[in-house]
Amino acid sequence: PQARGEELCNLVGTWRILQRAGSHRWTTDDLVTAWVASVTHQQQNEGGNKNEVLNYLDLGTGNGSVLQMVTWALLKDGYRHTK
Repeated sequence: PQARGEELCNLVGTWRILQRAGSHRWTTDDLVTAWVASVTHQQQNEGGNKNEVLNYLDLGTGNGSVLQMVTWALLKDGYRHTK
């Protein structure tokens, strides 16, 4: 359910994010940052153990969209455990 002043927006895949209209929103910058993090991880960990727990941190991106997009990419890539 949406409250007044909120919008339900597509994030990645089938994931959606509830954002305040006219406030901080996920942007192309967030998308590119998540893409770079995901590609860098894939390049540095090819053939790695996909059952290991991955720890990563999202600093200063406002609504956490970068962390959500990186999580989505890791889960899509076959990783099972993330923090």
